[in-house]
Amino acid sequence: MVIEMEKPPMQGLKSHFDLLKARAPGLRSEPISERKKRLKNLESWIHKHRERIKEAVHKDYRKPLLEVDTTEIYPVLTELRH
Repeated sequence: MVIEMEKPPMQGLKSHFDLLKARAPGLRSEPISERKKRLKNLESWIHKHRERIKEAVHKDYRKPLLEVDTTEIYPVLTELRH
């Protein structure tokens, strides 16, 4: 099963990137408890969307689904936990 996802317009992508870039300095000085909470949320999001991530990587790079798990998702989850 392949999930079709809309590609964002480049202008929207640039606007989003600019917002993230502007927010970065404030994130560097936030309390460690907040950073840990954001990392935990990211871990939960990856688990929740794991199949969609695997399908997207497979579609873009023709990488086998099991390989996506072992070379893309698992390493990120491992780093998030440490």
